[in-house]
Amino acid sequence: MKIATPEIQDSMKLPKGIDRSGYLIKEGQYIKSWLKRYMILEADPKDKDKGGVLIYHTDKDVQDNKGLVHLAYSSIKEPSDDDKKKNNKEASDIAITLIIRDQESKLIRYLNMKAESKEDAEEWKEALRTWMLDSTKQSI
Repeated sequence: MKIATPEIQDSMKLPKGIDRSGYLIKEGQYIKSWLKRYMILEADPKDKDKGGVLIYHTDKDVQDNKGLVHLAYSSIKEPSDDDKKKNNKEASDIAITLIIRDQESKLIRYLNMKAESKEDAEEWKEALRTWMLDSTKQSI
């Protein structure tokens, strides 16, 4: 799935304001198990100038709001060479790690996710970066 320009939104039947949606595997924050979650990436409903939000649900048809991440001050951590050696290369290629920070750059948490393929992971990272403020778009 591509980042949704207005033309692509129309062809994908995504509601206006949603840039990307689909399934990712997310690591639990407290219990470190991996669960499939339906993710929606869209403009922050409270302030569209402050970046976007990543909202996740149990399933596409179950809008139960399992979590919401503000992306304005977040960044993406790319796997290091050590990470790639520790894990297999394929696992590193599909990994997406968000470093979630508040407005004062204070670390809130890490959000670890996996995509179904390397291409899907790259597309998600590109879409996520579009909603991060300029100073945080660089990968760490």
